[in-house]
Amino acid sequence: MLAPALLLGWGVGRSSYIFVLLAVAACGSDKREQPNDGREVRYHCDPAAAPADEAPLRRLTRVQLVNTVDRLVEEFAPSSATAIESALAEPIDRMPNDTLIGTRHGGLSRLDQALQQQLNDATYFLAVAVGKELTSSRARITEVVGACATDSSTTNDATCLADFIKRFGAKAFRQPLNDDEVASFTAAAEDGPVAATSLARVIGLVLASPQFFYHMEYGQPDGPESGLVPLSAYELAARLSYHFWDQPPDDELWEAAANGSLLDDAVYAAQVNRVVLDPRTASALGQFFREWLELDLVPTLDGRIGEPLFDAFAGDDVPDAELRDAIIADVVAATQYELSHGGSFTSLLRNTKSFAQHDGLAKLYGVPRWDGTSEPPQMPEGRTGLLTRAAFLVTGSANTRPVRKGIFIRSALMCDTVPSPPADADLTPPVATADSTVRESLEERTEAPGTVCAGCHTPFINHLGYATESFDALGRMRAHETLFDDNAMPIREVAVNTVSIPQVIPGDTTESRGAGDLTDLIDKSGKAHSCIARDYFRFAFERLEDETRDGCTLAALEEQAQLDRPLIDVFSSVALQSNFRMKRFQ
Repeated sequence: MLAPALLLGWGVGRSSYIFVLLAVAACGSDKREQPNDGREVRYHCDPAAAPADEAPLRRLTRVQLVNTVDRLVEEFAPSSATAIESALAEPIDRMPNDTLIGTRHGGLSRLDQALQQQLNDATYFLAVAVGKELTSSRARITEVVGACATDSSTTNDATCLADFIKRFGAKAFRQPLNDDEVASFTAAAEDGPVAATSLARVIGLVLASPQFFYHMEYGQPDGPESGLVPLSAYELAARLSYHFWDQPPDDELWEAAANGSLLDDAVYAAQVNRVVLDPRTASALGQFFREWLELDLVPTLDGRIGEPLFDAFAGDDVPDAELRDAIIADVVAATQYELSHGGSFTSLLRNTKSFAQHDGLAKLYGVPRWDGTSEPPQMPEGRTGLLTRAAFLVTGSANTRPVRKGIFIRSALMCDTVPSPPADADLTPPVATADSTVRESLEERTEAPGTVCAGCHTPFINHLGYATESFDALGRMRAHETLFDDNAMPIREVAVNTVSIPQVIPGDTTESRGAGDLTDLIDKSGKAHSCIARDYFRFAFERLEDETRDGCTLAALEEQAQLDRPLIDVFSSVALQSNFRMKRFQ
């Protein structure tokens, strides 16, 4: 069983159901409200534009696959579920982690959909292992298949097997099996309909089938054969549950699919509202923020312990092996806090509460350790929001990295394109010396007027990074930067300079005096709001956007974000777009 995600009491006090109904009614409209504070609008809706092509056949992610197996085990073998899931740990460990393809600093990447041999083999071995465990004893067979499989009568064996295949296969495939599929799996029971070996083989074949491994969508039976085809009720239920929960449909969604009511607009709206407010949504959305904010790029922090310079720099704050995970968890918890409390993207950008559940991180922040349930403590003055969390400051060394910080803000947070460095560029990070701070070293190397480096570094990168130089490479607040000699002995302190012209909007010469000013400029520009809309589109549809053909969906997401709607409403609006409920067939 996957470890439960950190949950913070979902139950936002607002009329979400009314919002959902209104959003359904507005789908496809080219009207949009005026964004707050004159924020830049990037996306525009052209209702006449042809819908974009969909991504190729999508497979289950590793998390989705494991969650689906867990659900099957818990539903068909509840009394043995814990033991079976423990036994499946080894074949699950063989499954490779999902990989992302595309440029990282250009925004959220796409899941690699290629079915490589390692993944193919791991899926097969997991399928075989599940079949073996579910049929390992007479008691388990009775629970999984039914008493008809272990009673003394043989006249009902064929019916017993067919009934099991229909029940198990429907839940595994997320929709009922057709007659040919039932016949095919029935024929696999070569040792007799209810023999343990036959049942194990049937279960293994079901879980090794493309219908299990892929999101198989055919559209409604009476829909057109090409163009935009409405999804069936079962397919729509699966889209909702896997997108927001990374899990198969629960009983309520399944029932709405089975009786067809999910295809009714009002019922669908109510189900979207229920699904997004369910605590299970936190895990999938936490993964989105982890990818969008590049949290997996947080460096290892204890790799330089023992080096004289790092030890002198760290002092009493020597990082341990758990600090990196705690730093990542701090950001994920901040996103879940805003989601569960009706917060907007602006409130996330400006959130100043600490979610540090690690003594070392709490000490770096200068706050008490959070207990994980009560109201999180307030950060000290000077920590002005997202950009001042340790995840976006730490480097794993004794030196800050203004370039890395600037590129993250420019490209990942605001979705601006930063040109690649010249082929002969020196990519070694600037470091402080006995004579110069990190900023001074960087200015000397990259900001000389007329040089090839200055064209990008001066207006687009460095000055964004300078805004948080009042925090050191461990994320500690500082007013001065300590300079060390070659023997790692401190020789002097220099006042930190955070004054910059970040040009959040290119050409804007507004001066920033630190992280608070930069956060204000980013928030007022609306660029990060547009960026989260774009990257959430990629996360939701698992493909890159076409700004013309996907313009209406992008514009609807951007509008919700820029009008400071609750984040949960921004994300739920994806499911209310018409293309979420349709599939395009050539």
